[in-house]
Amino acid sequence: MFIDLTGQQFNKLQVLRRDGITSSGAAKWLCQCECGSSPVAVSSHKLRRGHTRSCGCLRIAKLRHGQSNTPLYMKWRSIIDRCENPCRWNYANYGGRGITMCSEWRNNVDSFLAWAHDSGYVLGMWIDRIDNNQGYSPSNCRFVDAKQSAKNRRPRRRR
Repeated sequence: MFIDLTGQQFNKLQVLRRDGITSSGAAKWLCQCECGSSPVAVSSHKLRRGHTRSCGCLRIAKLRHGQSNTPLYMKWRSIIDRCENPCRWNYANYGGRGITMCSEWRNNVDSFLAWAHDSGYVLGMWIDRIDNNQGYSPSNCRFVDAKQSAKNRRPRRRR
């Protein structure tokens, strides 16, 4: 079944139009990245599954700051995934109910890293939203230990 992706946004990519098919027969789409680079062709599968999220600028940015293998960078990446990736197992509890990451952090990992260090982050701490119905932002987040984080949960629904 053909699904028209024209006009849809997938992470940093906006689908402009269909651009033929791949060698395996999947639809290919011409996409414009938010960074403003030349449009790129991406298969439906890679767009819808979240395998291709930009023109490559995210990879370049990751390499530029040198933090890509640190636990703190992984926390930043995990927040983005649970807020933006519908294929993620816990998306329904985050992005699926409107939880987002503020644009200051989303568009600049260095801003998140600086905030974390200024907020007393040490290895082993968890990022915790003060109000669980609000998104990830400097005014709504703190670092806590696992025990404190477990106390700040939404009430579970009884079946």
